[in-house]
Amino acid sequence: MDFLPGMSDSRPLTEYADCWDDEALQDEIAAATAAPKDVSSGIFIKMPPLLSGLDFDDKVAVDLGCGYGRTLIYSQRFGRPSMSIGIDISRVMLSKARGYATQYDAHPLLLRAAIDALPLRADSVDIVYSSGVLLHLPKATARRALREAARILRVGGTGVFERTFVGWLDPDGIQTKLVTSLAGRWLRPAWVRTYRYGELRSLLAESGDFSAVEITPESHKVVPTSLFHLNVPWKRYAQRLNAKASSRLESKRAFVTSWYVKVTK
Repeated sequence: MDFLPGMSDSRPLTEYADCWDDEALQDEIAAATAAPKDVSSGIFIKMPPLLSGLDFDDKVAVDLGCGYGRTLIYSQRFGRPSMSIGIDISRVMLSKARGYATQYDAHPLLLRAAIDALPLRADSVDIVYSSGVLLHLPKATARRALREAARILRVGGTGVFERTFVGWLDPDGIQTKLVTSLAGRWLRPAWVRTYRYGELRSLLAESGDFSAVEITPESHKVVPTSLFHLNVPWKRYAQRLNAKASSRLESKRAFVTSWYVKVTK
């Protein structure tokens, strides 16, 4: 059964679905993680760091944009959710997720749906989790997706969004902002959207009646590691310097590469 409402963007929803279908057919792991399958050690590559800290035991959990299933299957293997639900727009990704779920003896419920029109009842789940998905969607769609997360969460439920809201006031982020602002209409449908801290706070305030909102920098960057996606000779040095900057800047809002968001209904 299809759940395909319209998406508020100049491109039709089918372009987003086709984009991920095409990439998943070529290499589903690379499509989701930017790491080619032939160099990865398994499907659990580049796992978001905060996922392992979530309490899935006896919870109904929804993975928004589950892709080929790495975070969805991980939560079933290392937690004990009463039900795991994976939502994705790509038929190919969901097919890959079914295959990996069988391989790892996991049994999630997989649904093809638009992330901003979920086929789930209000107040029906305990955890909504998403990693690296909303950054690829129009901001109006991200706003509706957050409203949907608020709608399906039970009172006291938790929403966690990792590697999702990309900042742009850092050396690499400014390049991304420049390219997407000037050439967005010519880029693939899933080009990256960037957010300022104040803009993100407003987005969350408009998206649902959350009792608590936590926005935390995930990392900082003070030296560019690329020039418009081309590697630079000083990349290793820059990575070490940026790691030190992240540890020293901690919760500072300057040079933030992306924001971690946790909400409670």
